Amino acid sequence: MNQQQLMEDSLVIDDAIQQKVFRLSEKYKEVDQNIACHLDRLYYTEHTKYWDYIHTDTLLSIQHPKTTFSDEMIFIVYHQITELYFKLIISEIRKITGTKNICDEDFLVGLMRMNRYYENLIYSFDIMIDGLDQKQFLEFRYALWPASGFQSAQFREIELMATDLENLRALSYREQPSFEEGRNKLKELYNQIYWKTGATDVKNGKRDLSLVHFIEKYDWTLLNHAIKFENKNLWQVFKNLDSKTITSPEREKVVMELRRLDMLANIDWRLAHYKAAIRHLRTNVEVKEGTGGTNWQAYLPPRFQKIIFFPKLWTKQERENWGKTWVIGALNQSFK
Repeated sequence: MNQQQLMEDSLVIDDAIQQKVFRLSEKYKEVDQNIACHLDRLYYTEHTKYWDYIHTDTLLSIQHPKTTFSDEMIFIVYHQITELYFKLIISEIRKITGTKNICDEDFLVGLMRMNRYYENLIYSFDIMIDGLDQKQFLEFRYALWPASGFQSAQFREIELMATDLENLRALSYREQPSFEEGRNKLKELYNQIYWKTGATDVKNGKRDLSLVHFIEKYDWTLLNHAIKFENKNLWQVFKNLDSKTITSPEREKVVMELRRLDMLANIDWRLAHYKAAIRHLRTNVEVKEGTGGTNWQAYLPPRFQKIIFFPKLWTKQERENWGKTWVIGALNQSFK
């Protein structure tokens, strides 16, 4: 490369840098900041390192087993991974529900991302089903009593961000007429939410301590979450999509991905838990009660709860048989 070429390249680089400095100057001018100070800050700032950016040391220091059983570490780490995936799902929902007049294409991208996260969670649940020693689990789980995956607030937030509260009512309440419009309607619907009737003690029918603790910590937060997303959950956003594009190929794909999300969140994900419970809580002698004494056999199967985020996207027959085929197949396979 000759001297003239070097000078020309230098000028190109200088012009590009000057443009960037000008843009930065305009940015900081808007907030009455001196760009020179920020350039000095950049000069003295250390190079970003992977372990600092990811906070690897912190991440690897938050696993605190309560027993000496080695497989408890699997149990802890997998649940932490699950919560991180939930955080990604919530992030996608916030992008969709927070975008004014979102188009079909952007809605579709967000749904596909969410479904990918759920698929990874469901596929990886074999870590808990096949990769956890039953004898160890039946021992160390008592040290966790009454903590339970039932207490995942993020999972409850996803439900409230996905659909109307009406669709989350316990099955026993759905035969009753809905509440009239008014300031207390949402509160009344929220009090009938299915998981408030789910975690009950198998011996006396009272609320399990895991549910009592969960309500004490998150009830008010989740109620406010329900209020916040009443008119902008995924179902409401879908209903408000531009009606002019209702027959577009993208709209058909959106419907398909909404149905997939419904199946992944409300059938496959729940039944992965059910399959794990069958594997670890069912012995040759007896069926063990769930963490804290809950009746997991009555709570986990989707066909009993029939939680469907988008019921209008399914036929009557599909709603009536919600999760039934999968349950029968899973049970037959597990009992072989």
